Amino acid sequence: TDKYVFILPDRLNAKPLCLLCHKSLSVLKEYNIRRHHTKKHQTFGAQFPKGTSERASKVQSLLASYNRSSSTISTGKSNCGLSTCVIDVSKEETALHRLKLLKNV
Repeated sequence: TDKYVFILPDRLNAKPLCLLCHKSLSVLKEYNIRRHHTKKHQTFGAQFPKGTSERASKVQSLLASYNRSSSTISTGKSNCGLSTCVIDVSKEETALHRLKLLKNV
């Protein structure tokens, strides 16, 4: 986690996930993870050099943020009560749904 700021989520068929941009990579190979980190997040290494307490603190913060968001999604899915439940609804769909509700009133 500290080296390239990636994690492997704790779920079936998980793919490596970048904690900085939340992008998943298709293959769990160090070369792919290193290439993503060096190409997409060049300034992260300069702002938070390896081995510093600032970097460790930032990584822990990103990891805690990921854990909070993933537990919220899991809780939302389990409270849904449906076999399939969509948590992420786009703004457009939400707006359309609200318009339909207003028309029915």
